[in-house]
Amino acid sequence: MKSKMINIKDFDFHDLLDSTSNLHDVEFKIIDENFQELGTVRSHKFLLSLLSPVLKKMFSSREEGSIVVEITGPSFISFQTLIQFLYTGDESVITDISSIDDLFDLYYLGDKYELRGARNLIKEVVSSFKINQENWIHVLKGIKKYENTFLFEDLCNILQDQVQGYLKGCPSSDEYLDDIQESDDTDFYSWVKNWIQKWRRSDTGLQEADRKYSQESELKDLKILIQNMKYQHEELIQTTQQKDKRIEELELKHEELIQTTQQKTKRIEELELKQEELIQTTQQNDKRIEELELKQEELIQTTQQKDKRIEELELKHEELIQTTQQKTKRIEELELKQEELIQTTQQNDKRIEELKLKQEELIQTTQQKDKRIEELELKHEELIQTTEQKDKRIEELELKHEELIQTTQQKDKRIEELELYQNDLQHDLQTKDRKIQNLESQHEEFIKNTEQKLRMMKEIKGKADFKVVYPVCLGCSGSNIPLENMFEHMKSCKFIEFDESHLKLNTEVMVNADYHNIAYKLEESRDWFIIKIRNDNKVFYIMHHSEEETKNVFYYNIKYYSWKNVDDKDIIKSVTVRCAPMGILPKDAVHNNFTTNIPIKVLLEEDVKFTMYKA
Repeated sequence: MKSKMINIKDFDFHDLLDSTSNLHDVEFKIIDENFQELGTVRSHKFLLSLLSPVLKKMFSSREEGSIVVEITGPSFISFQTLIQFLYTGDESVITDISSIDDLFDLYYLGDKYELRGARNLIKEVVSSFKINQENWIHVLKGIKKYENTFLFEDLCNILQDQVQGYLKGCPSSDEYLDDIQESDDTDFYSWVKNWIQKWRRSDTGLQEADRKYSQESELKDLKILIQNMKYQHEELIQTTQQKDKRIEELELKHEELIQTTQQKTKRIEELELKQEELIQTTQQNDKRIEELELKQEELIQTTQQKDKRIEELELKHEELIQTTQQKTKRIEELELKQEELIQTTQQNDKRIEELKLKQEELIQTTQQKDKRIEELELKHEELIQTTEQKDKRIEELELKHEELIQTTQQKDKRIEELELYQNDLQHDLQTKDRKIQNLESQHEEFIKNTEQKLRMMKEIKGKADFKVVYPVCLGCSGSNIPLENMFEHMKSCKFIEFDESHLKLNTEVMVNADYHNIAYKLEESRDWFIIKIRNDNKVFYIMHHSEEETKNVFYYNIKYYSWKNVDDKDIIKSVTVRCAPMGILPKDAVHNNFTTNIPIKVLLEEDVKFTMYKA
């Protein structure tokens, strides 16, 4: 049998996930919606880059070495399961998941990181997900949570079919609706009730049973709606409190930013002072260099003279060649003196005076002059070296000066960016405050409208039993007309104006004070509405007539507007009243609260509009 060499296919990558392994170079920190850390998953950039083009691009844009990546949204279990599957390829780590939320998270992660085949695998797992009495309510909550997200549309459709198949085996929908109602989740209860009604209606055709159930739960739904609004109001209060805390945190950060800016300003001032000192020092050095250059020129002239003198003395000083070693020692001593010359400029000046005295002594004696000439040559070289060193030092100072200017400019730009960010932050806070105020006002108005509609429903229920006994014409006040012929009589009455334009529900219509009796036809229906305005006290009411048998009940809302200016107006009064039956006497309309009083001054000077609603 041939021997087989080990290769990467023989390696178990699951061992890399061992907590004791220190070979990882990326850490994923899982963060929940409240910014709390749920856990950390360690992995390897090279392996993940082979499987996900998204992660490959992200790792390429980061610095080399170990990195930390924060993941917000999915649960810790779902992300850890994904990494285990990518390292092992074992599908059981996914098929054994019992939480529907974790399956949705895995579907989201597979789409986000473009993992090939991930979405199809999750669909297969969801298709085989078993629905039973213990988990069907939790599955419905998952469908309600994700049904409006386009990415999860396929998963929600698969789960809906499975839940429907499970519920078809139950005797009735009342039992599982009672189970949901015991959880006190009114919003979820209403959603499940509507969802069950839709698929039961399509599968069994029990429309009559649904209408009966709808009539029984109509008032209950309205109460649930009010309760939901209270819950939303409490959530709005909590959200407002959280935003207040966030604003306080931002204010603290703003104060810290101001302190940091002040510290940087002080630092900039200190740097400016140092820069001025540096400039002064540089100017002093320039002056000193100019002085040294003048002295150097004098020294060069003196050296030239000495060179001539040296040529004359070279012939005479054969002994100088014999004492080269002594001169070398002297050179070392002079090098030490050069270091002392660099330390203090004043000592150099004194030394120059000493050299002048020695120069006079050199004139006296040839030997001393030879030595002095050699010393001057060495010192000249030292001076040249010192000058070159100072030139280099000046260049270094100029470079540092330019770097200091660039650093100062960068700090100025950073300060400007921070100021712009602070202005944007203040603008965002003001915008959020205005949104909160608008939401609070809209919420209060919605509660008022809901309470008003509830009162109106009670009034409608009380008025529904009223019947017209002695019908009378609205225009000519003609009596003894059968109720079934009353509308035909009103069509021919010359005191009633029929408007050709069609009326629309939930749309405001201006009240025309010039017409006391005017009729409108409801768009796309056979319902008519006749508006009556009495001359004596401007009593306003609307009668309803249908050309076919119907149980529809209509009511109207009338508003008086007062104009402040061209672009703004206020509502003086808003009243909602049920439409009166055809042929009703004016006194019966008043007595049964089918009317509302409109002052003559309001009709003539202000805007009066009404809106038709269907109960």
